[in-house]
Amino acid sequence: MKEYEKMLLEAEHRKLMEKAVTMVKLGLFSVEDEASPDSIDFTNLEEITVGKLYKGVFHLYEDQRNGDLFFINPLVEDNKGDNENYKDVKPYAYQFVSKSS
Repeated sequence: MKEYEKMLLEAEHRKLMEKAVTMVKLGLFSVEDEASPDSIDFTNLEEITVGKLYKGVFHLYEDQRNGDLFFINPLVEDNKGDNENYKDVKPYAYQFVSKSS
């Protein structure tokens, strides 16, 4: 049963990614250049994991309160060859694409 639930969740995440990418193409999202790490509250955001990232860098998140979708790219300083520790570096800002209101 767990394998079936996992497949259903993957299919749901894939549909959300397709929906979000289509909404971006239709111009229903607005691009924010940069936001400080404190301005985005991740407590109500669930990361939608799919095989690939949007444009190779944007992670898809869904707001659990209202279902809004966000593409968020953590911006980090270049460590010049320190790729092994890249995930340990905290972002200094986020670039995000959110639904236009």
